[in-house]
Amino acid sequence: MPVRTLRRNREGRPPAMQVYHTSRFGLIDPQWPEDYAGVAEVVCTSIEDAYRLTNSIDRAWWENPGVEMLETSPLIQTAPDGTKGFRSTSVGDVVVDLDGEVHRCDDFGWTNLGEEEEATP
Repeated sequence: MPVRTLRRNREGRPPAMQVYHTSRFGLIDPQWPEDYAGVAEVVCTSIEDAYRLTNSIDRAWWENPGVEMLETSPLIQTAPDGTKGFRSTSVGDVVVDLDGEVHRCDDFGWTNLGEEEEATP
């Protein structure tokens, strides 16, 4: 499964945080970056906002302003009515902030996993 699936060229667009979901949802200790795939880019200023905006609360999260769902992600799901989408961001998932720092969502707060390595083509 490709790990780096988010677009890196954002010319003319505001900077965005990157959200990755683990392909091993519900399992203990997914490994970054091997067990992850990109699901969204989110224009926001904090990892907490990226988390909130990629949770379906009042509507599907990919309909939230400032959120761009990655429709080519290998983790996309298809509902019985044919609509496509993702589960909400949850414990074990990752947000890469505007400085390239990788943060894993924990039961309470976040764990900083360090800087993201550059994507390879």
